[in-house]
Amino acid sequence: MLLVAAAATAAWVVPSRIDWQARRAEVEAAASAVLDRPVRIEGKFALRLLPSTRVSAINLVVDDVGDGFSARAQEVRLALKSWPLLAGRVVATEVVLVSPMITLSGLSPPIFPAELAPAWIAQAQVRIEDGTLRLGAMTVRGVDARLSGEGPGGPFALEGEATAAGRRVKIAAALGRSGFDGTASLEATLATTQGPATELRAVGLLALPTLTFTGRAVASTADLAAFMPAPPGPARAEATLIATPDRIAAGELALDLAGVGAT
Repeated sequence: MLLVAAAATAAWVVPSRIDWQARRAEVEAAASAVLDRPVRIEGKFALRLLPSTRVSAINLVVDDVGDGFSARAQEVRLALKSWPLLAGRVVATEVVLVSPMITLSGLSPPIFPAELAPAWIAQAQVRIEDGTLRLGAMTVRGVDARLSGEGPGGPFALEGEATAAGRRVKIAAALGRSGFDGTASLEATLATTQGPATELRAVGLLALPTLTFTGRAVASTADLAAFMPAPPGPARAEATLIATPDRIAAGELALDLAGVGAT
């Protein structure tokens, strides 16, 4: 009983004794190494011990290094395992990005390192709260999503919601573990949460780190007239798809407009 009490006391005292302000440079350097670009924490760190150990940092900034990728988050929260902290190790169980702004424009591969997540964060749940994503001229707002992984190389699963073109959509994606050839299976779905049932689904292979997708895509809606000048009725389109950060090519297109087919 005495040993348990001593361990519990240590789990309480040690995290509160860690000088997180002094570790700012260490955290920035680790994050910069993972993303292969400068990362700055401009605000203060804060520690909360109850109901679980959590560290938060204000104003995280990821700089653009000329490839069109940049990001900033109003706040980053880390939920940490208490026992590893006793040995000086940081093991996150959850990472929350509050109001992040992520910009992707003019990307040229490769834009991400081979390992998509560092070991200390790879098995954590990553959540985005009220995020904004800018893809060239398109802006996706109100991103609320959760990313989970089983290791630095995957597999990964993403689920959440966002607002694009004035419509709220559900997002679901599953990325498999990368093979020896640098490719991983990818299955992604976008579905509207209001109006006529509409869904876009893609299944295929994603080449890392160039982000080249090869597979098939299927788009369907219960009422095509809700999206473009057309007679009301269901519609479905299926095609092969090759997509890179700067180009999308489709082929073998098959259409079904209210029961009338075309290829």
